[in-house]
Amino acid sequence: MTTFKTPCRANGDLFGPTGNSVSFGFITDTHHDPAKATSLGKYYQDAVNKVTASVAAFNAIPGLSFVFQNGDFIDSSADAATALVDLAAIKGVFDGANAPRYHNVGNHELFTLTKAQTHGVTGQSAKWYSFAYGGVTFIVLDGNFTADDDTADLSPSTPSGSVDYTRSPFISYIPPTQRAWLAATIAASAYPCVIFCHYPVYYLYPGQQSWGLTNAAAVRTIIDAAGSKVIACVCGHIHDNHIRKVGSCVYATLDAVSSYAYPAVNHSIVTVYPDLRRIKIIAAGYHMSEIPG
Repeated sequence: MTTFKTPCRANGDLFGPTGNSVSFGFITDTHHDPAKATSLGKYYQDAVNKVTASVAAFNAIPGLSFVFQNGDFIDSSADAATALVDLAAIKGVFDGANAPRYHNVGNHELFTLTKAQTHGVTGQSAKWYSFAYGGVTFIVLDGNFTADDDTADLSPSTPSGSVDYTRSPFISYIPPTQRAWLAATIAASAYPCVIFCHYPVYYLYPGQQSWGLTNAAAVRTIIDAAGSKVIACVCGHIHDNHIRKVGSCVYATLDAVSSYAYPAVNHSIVTVYPDLRRIKIIAAGYHMSEIPG
């Protein structure tokens, strides 16, 4: 693996910690749809080849603790039956990874499927959940709610017009019960934490803030209160690489698998150093960077 000693975009430092660590592979925004022509910068029909290449890269790295898929695994299949076939097909490719596999749901699965249908294919255990490896607790959030309300699940039954799937601002929330669970999970963890969310919890490019989590400030309040116990929050959705350290937390938004034509690939190898409260992200493919916390 090529390693770059370049200044971190989060804080300008050069990266170089050693010590106890846990590493994992990460992909987001695959947008698999074999029936759809390339458009809007998404190479839908390249998804199988690109995920196959990423899985091969993951399998070539010894000691990966797990691999993580962060949502928008499919794009917007014609109907629910087709979406189930498409989702099972791309999940089957991802299942070629030797390491344990974990999933999140993005907004695009929910164009034609319910969360329960999506979980049924991927095996995701719950809408939001946590797991631990190597002295780190990993926390998976579900931002697919259309209001700050526990009952406001985004799903195909959401009334037409109440959510604009294609234009900014995009509506997405972590509602009260999930926020309370997040705070309690961080507090109860014996380890420092890394958070995953499909939607950026911090994203600050002019004119683009509205594509992040709508109530991101409320989530960041919980993260801020935890101090150095939350090392990072790793997200997708924006189809861009963006990094910023705010307080003790590194907020990373990573580029989409669907960006750029195959053989270009977009996956990341992430290494967390729990004792040092540091994170390294090497984003493969069109963009490559080495980023400390």
